[in-house]
Amino acid sequence: MFSMKTWDEETSDETTVRFASEIAKKFFARMGPEDVYSTFVDNRRFDSILESNPSIFTEPEVYRNFVGGLGLLKKLPCLPLNSEPRLSAVKKFLSGEVGCRETNRIFNLWKRGEFQFRPAVESILHAAQRKICKIVGPVPHPSQVRYRFSPGGASTSTKKKDSEIRNLIANLNHCSEELASDPLLGEILQTVPGLLSFLSESSGSSDSFLCTVHRSRLDFVPKDASTDRIITVEPDLNKFVQNGYGDYLRLMCKRSGIDLSDQTRNGELARIGSITNGIATVDLSNASGLLSLGLIEHLWPCEWFELLMSIRSGYTAYDGFIFHMEAYAGMGNGTTFPVESITFHALSEAVCDFLGLVGPVSTYGDDIIVPSDAVPMLVSVFRDLGLSVNAEKSFWDGPFRESCGQDWFLGFSVRPAFLRGNVSFRRLYLLHNHYYRLGDFEAAGWFLDYIPEHFRTFGPDGYGDGHLLGTWRGEVYYHESEEILLARRCVCEKLGLDHGSECYTKKRVKTRTSMYKFRTYGYGSRKYFYVSKADYLIPSYTIYMGASSVNTTRSPSWLKGSDLQKFIDKNLGVRDVVVESVLASSFSSRRKLRRNELPPDSSVWAIGTPMPGTQGCRRLTVCTFERPSSF
Repeated sequence: MFSMKTWDEETSDETTVRFASEIAKKFFARMGPEDVYSTFVDNRRFDSILESNPSIFTEPEVYRNFVGGLGLLKKLPCLPLNSEPRLSAVKKFLSGEVGCRETNRIFNLWKRGEFQFRPAVESILHAAQRKICKIVGPVPHPSQVRYRFSPGGASTSTKKKDSEIRNLIANLNHCSEELASDPLLGEILQTVPGLLSFLSESSGSSDSFLCTVHRSRLDFVPKDASTDRIITVEPDLNKFVQNGYGDYLRLMCKRSGIDLSDQTRNGELARIGSITNGIATVDLSNASGLLSLGLIEHLWPCEWFELLMSIRSGYTAYDGFIFHMEAYAGMGNGTTFPVESITFHALSEAVCDFLGLVGPVSTYGDDIIVPSDAVPMLVSVFRDLGLSVNAEKSFWDGPFRESCGQDWFLGFSVRPAFLRGNVSFRRLYLLHNHYYRLGDFEAAGWFLDYIPEHFRTFGPDGYGDGHLLGTWRGEVYYHESEEILLARRCVCEKLGLDHGSECYTKKRVKTRTSMYKFRTYGYGSRKYFYVSKADYLIPSYTIYMGASSVNTTRSPSWLKGSDLQKFIDKNLGVRDVVVESVLASSFSSRRKLRRNELPPDSSVWAIGTPMPGTQGCRRLTVCTFERPSSF
């Protein structure tokens, strides 16, 4: 049992590894005679466990218990392994660039008439070209696209933790060489109300603005214990434009029956495939890293290719080195996901048409669903085009299928819960609730045993994982209101006088409702109050994008300057700082103003916009119509 003092406090690395090992051994022990992995855990041979192929198991329960133990180790950042996650990611990136360079050379030879693919591949490529043209249509006029900022995402001049809408507007000054030299940029900025004049004023000009030519840079995000995932952090203006065209391509996909906002179709087809064996799930290895420029140029319409080339960053930097991108783009590019989804979908459909197969074809990024009989040809075609099918995560024969985060074994869900960081009560809640929902109450009890009684908060399902699922005891919710009644001591009626205000009294009344309340844990949002030179653009940008443009979950909060000063004085007791949180108990320290930040002024309004991330956990009371287990 752990003894953390708060819901989100984390234990040490060693304690976390010891906990994950103990629970993993319990899962492995339930495999019976096939358990050889408990010994690996005892000997700390975690590499051997991660390299094991779960497809060798033929029984759903054996498979479920193996991946249950594997899930506790696979995503754990502090797991002691022989590999270096960041080095592995860099090697994968460089390997992808070498592969794309070779693929680009082949397509250059094809353009000069010095090379030709196999007749089958040539036919499939020609069919895929027609399909892509039908999906994307003509290049839209800049006024038909809604270019947008992406709060919560990093750019070359703004860190992820500071990427709220006003910072992104005020720091809109980095641009790639390709986009800066294209007249399209001026046309795009003219379509966004007030943005071009704002940039011009910031540069001290009336008809032009200054921008810094900047390359993208490589960055890393966690993937699993053995490797990181490489992304590209794009220049500000590039990201702004890429988001617009990426959204437009998603809309074109949806009109063609490819919904890139919904993964349920892929998950359901994977479930059916695990039962019938007629549907395959195909996953690509390093999909964006092997999607070469030559392949995009060959398949996409010329106008679209020229546009995509002008808004991408052709060079990327890492650790003092500059790379000329042979791949189309990294995952930080706002068009990468729809471009690869459309490309893979068109190729997959073309393969099925060539083979005369009738069956579902569905793509979500590099998660591809095709009829099982199409897989050998699909693998062969992808290999010729420089793409690599991940044999360990692709399934077309047998009882298992995996797609878009859903794992199915003969129609049974066998998706494990992953431990993605050091142990905290918050993560124990997640692990317990996952197995409770699956009906594996024994496994759920393993995690519950590590939570002290005073930290166990139970509630109903459907309200997140801030509480434990199980038998919960809710309280009846009483609605409190005030009633104004005539005081008993009043004698106005006897004297024939009119009633005055002193004749009435207030009474608090509690009314029983049909709702029940329970307690749950949650996080407070980060909100930042200050006056910015970009504030006047917020209303026009909101109208330009629509009602939900500034923030997808919360609208900004406004405080009049005098109210803001009172808020600061009351909570902080100083007068030259800004409030970084909406929590009344928050505090800040004296610091310098940001470069786009203006000093507090009692004559202006201050806007508070939500910041990425969360701040401070707290217990909340939630009301529900669901009847508690104890009633």
